[in-house]
Amino acid sequence: MDIDASIRHVLDWANDKLEAQQEPPWARPVYEQLTEALAAIQDGREATTLLEDSQQLPLQLDDDRLLAENIYPLDIARLRRGTVKLQMPM
Repeated sequence: MDIDASIRHVLDWANDKLEAQQEPPWARPVYEQLTEALAAIQDGREATTLLEDSQQLPLQLDDDRLLAENIYPLDIARLRRGTVKLQMPM
């Protein structure tokens, strides 16, 4: 069973519990929250596509150096710490 089928199964189960109205009163808000969360997850999964499913062609690189040229250091602040002087208000 894939994840979408599992989400639908649990969503149907929670909706059946809400419709049956045989659970204690404190359980109803929990089932409602569960159905809202599952519906949001289901909508989010439908809005996104996997790379295998998309029509986009994968990036073809002949040389690994081309990829390395596009990598920038994430910690720019540390690299600039000694080169940029800050002016403090007096």
